[in-house]
Amino acid sequence: MRSLPPLRTALIGLLLILILAEAGCGAAGCRVLRASGPAGENCLVRTELFFGLSRPGGAITEADWQGFVETYITPLFQEGLTIINAEGQWLDRRGLVMKENSKLLILLYTPDQKKDEAVDFIRAKYKELFRQESVLKIRGLAEVSF
Repeated sequence: MRSLPPLRTALIGLLLILILAEAGCGAAGCRVLRASGPAGENCLVRTELFFGLSRPGGAITEADWQGFVETYITPLFQEGLTIINAEGQWLDRRGLVMKENSKLLILLYTPDQKKDEAVDFIRAKYKELFRQESVLKIRGLAEVSF
């Protein structure tokens, strides 16, 4: 068997990586999931956002959080959402373990650029209003049934 030149092998490998990456995200990924999933299941985008509740000068109160949800999240995701109380921790720049109460927001929605933009708006608004360095986002596809 004749081997392929190294450049051609690298290009074929890159092409396969791009194809597999597309299969995991976007509409093509949903087609892959639907083809392999049980009948009656839907493919939706699952986005998780992690909101820290500490800020310079004190904690973000439950009333602050509820106001944010009612003003910025619910109008953009009226179809539904889930919020879970969480406790997070991470290693800071000094090597110290930092702990913080958090909220985990879980959103499920049909793949849609406007919804993705709404997620980014929510993250930016939270960082702006509550002087946060970041809001962690995890996004992927999920097979769901109701």
